[in-house]
Amino acid sequence: MKQPIAASTYPRELIALVRSLDCAEVCVRVADHYLGNLEQDDPQSYYEGGAYPQWLHGNTMNLRATLPELRAAALCAVRLKHPELGIAANALGDFEPPTAVAAIMAPIIKNPLYGNNLGGHPPKRLLEVPARLSQSHQGRFVIFYGDAFLIPSEISDDFVEVWFRRSLGFWSDGGAYPAYLEKRPYGWQAYGVEA
Repeated sequence: MKQPIAASTYPRELIALVRSLDCAEVCVRVADHYLGNLEQDDPQSYYEGGAYPQWLHGNTMNLRATLPELRAAALCAVRLKHPELGIAANALGDFEPPTAVAAIMAPIIKNPLYGNNLGGHPPKRLLEVPARLSQSHQGRFVIFYGDAFLIPSEISDDFVEVWFRRSLGFWSDGGAYPAYLEKRPYGWQAYGVEA
């Protein structure tokens, strides 16, 4: 019997590649945001403030240059895992959720448990709630900027690692929303770029 797509497991190398790509995407956008604000708000520090802004700019450019190759490698790996899904790339080369994946992830993304009513990073009391709720709801959570996304128990951890970020929507440049996941006892803490 064929395994349901939501229960799919992925090689740890593929998960590591996707995590590296997701983290690199966030790092580049955070550095761009910081440098853009510094250049606009304090041009003297940006242009004459010593080596730090230029060092950060140079390293961000180097990391940005690796993104197309990381995206291509991740796309190739995910296509090899799921050749039946016809996984497509967006204009930036990042893979997008195919219809079968979108059908699984859309209800999760559209119905966060807390609806962003807590603002910012979740307080300690919120981090205690998922452990209790995950037992009653039979799942785990992704906590992201005050939202708690319930991940049903039939969805594998690997599936979440690969598809959660790509199911959040798109950034202004057409790429998947920049976020990366960090494993926690209740599921995951997601970190992203808020601009």
